[in-house]
Amino acid sequence: MPGQSASSEVVRSADPEVVRSAERNIVLRLLASPYLWMTLGLLAVALTEPLREAVLRLHPAVSGPPPQVQTEDIFERYVDLGAYVLEHLGAVIFVAMLVRLAIERQAQNEVVTRLRNALNQEVAKAFVDVNAQVGLFNTTVAEVNASLKTIQVMTGGSLYAQKLKPADRQVITTTFLDPAFFRPSYDLAILLTPKEEDLIAVEITTDARLQNISNRPQPLKISAFLDNNLMQQGARSVPTASKFHRFEFGADTPAGRESAARQPFIVSQEGNEKFVREVGDRLVFAYDPKINIGREEIYFVKMSAEQQMRRSDLFVWTMAMPTEKLHFTVRLAGELTTENFTLIARAMHHGEPDNFEGKPTGNKEMLWCIENVVLPFQGIQLWWSPKPAPPGAGKSADVAPAAERPVIQGA
Repeated sequence: MPGQSASSEVVRSADPEVVRSAERNIVLRLLASPYLWMTLGLLAVALTEPLREAVLRLHPAVSGPPPQVQTEDIFERYVDLGAYVLEHLGAVIFVAMLVRLAIERQAQNEVVTRLRNALNQEVAKAFVDVNAQVGLFNTTVAEVNASLKTIQVMTGGSLYAQKLKPADRQVITTTFLDPAFFRPSYDLAILLTPKEEDLIAVEITTDARLQNISNRPQPLKISAFLDNNLMQQGARSVPTASKFHRFEFGADTPAGRESAARQPFIVSQEGNEKFVREVGDRLVFAYDPKINIGREEIYFVKMSAEQQMRRSDLFVWTMAMPTEKLHFTVRLAGELTTENFTLIARAMHHGEPDNFEGKPTGNKEMLWCIENVVLPFQGIQLWWSPKPAPPGAGKSADVAPAAERPVIQGA
């Protein structure tokens, strides 16, 4: 038949060595099986007595003199001994295989238990990881939705956005949504020196650390502005004698600061006046040193300037970019002290509008600190005024009125 012919072809085409190896494997697996030896043991126990009786029946009948009877007794004892050994050997083999099966079954149960526990642990860990990933995904989705909402607002998806001009949107994007720079710290210090005619000279120094937080190098651009008119009651304006004195800039390292201190940018030097111009009632400084700041690198910019203000006045300083750790120091010169001169500072940023506490250093210096991030166009304002003379100290001089508007400036 076709099927038998095909089967014969397969057998003939098989490698004899492969066939012999397969047969040997089958025999070895059969000999290693405990069930085979348990069966043989049971057969030995069950067939011992029948075999003994058969052997004794096949032996010739015993007759003759007493020595022959003695020989029959010896043969029978040997048969009994063989039957005893065979019977007990079969029982031992059966029991041994039974114990082996019990041990293997127990080992299998232990392995299964360990595998089950390990699997449960992995499943639990996988669920924890999945939950964590789901939480991260939800957080990411929420952030993306917030970003999309911001983009929608800024690109015309709201009444607010529709009222913004393209230039306004560009400013909001570069200063709030995606700034290239961040200030890890900013130190602002002013020195108040009394002058004639109820005026005060205000010497301003700043030390700002600037970090590139974008994904590519960014050019360093230095700019600052000061109020250039002293407003007073009435229609008359008095020049404030505002001046930029010097700038220092470079890598925020000891070597970089030392090098910048040796080679400062002096505004009054010949040729540098072109970087200062009057814009309305402001004095503006803008300079491009042709320096690129690498990703995550930190540079510093120090400034020294001065202007003239009233003995009762309001000093306002705003940030041009996100700034952290804003420290504001006020020093008093001449006869001014904290006993006869009032200093009230307020933080112009999100949060509680209450005054934040200043830290006095003797009676000639006060320090205010804002540790959280100050956003662009936020900052600090300081109001100062002479304190009224105590009773009985004589008639005090007239106090000049406060400025009609804040002196808003910054860097």
